[in-house]
Amino acid sequence: MKDLIILWLSGGNDAWWSVLVAMGNPWQVLDLGAVLALIVVGMQIAVATCLPDRLWADDGTNAFFSQLSYLHIFLLMALTALAEEIFFRAAIQSLLVEWLHSVAAGIAVPAAIFAVAQRARPASCASASRAAPATASSWG
Repeated sequence: MKDLIILWLSGGNDAWWSVLVAMGNPWQVLDLGAVLALIVVGMQIAVATCLPDRLWADDGTNAFFSQLSYLHIFLLMALTALAEEIFFRAAIQSLLVEWLHSVAAGIAVPAAIFAVAQRARPASCASASRAAPATASSWG
């Protein structure tokens, strides 16, 4: 952890993941990932409990998820994350590294595709948002 902070503060020339590899012990990397995940989950819980109801955009998704049990929601999230990792990391990334002969390009291209895929919205969502736009005056 100390090495990561030093590298970040110094603006080091090494790639950030080289520090993770240099740690040597995969459990240290796993611990770091677990701590960061807990921070993100904590922030999400704080936002979910502190954000006023008038700021939540409900497009009907909440009604669907309210019918599911916590186990179903967890499995849905876990399987989605697993499928994304297998597709973007295992398939696209490894093929592009091999095809382009560049680790940096093999990482950057799938990251860009992933970012675009996360921002894409189905046509039904886009048309629903056009039909009833959320404006500041409708927030109360």
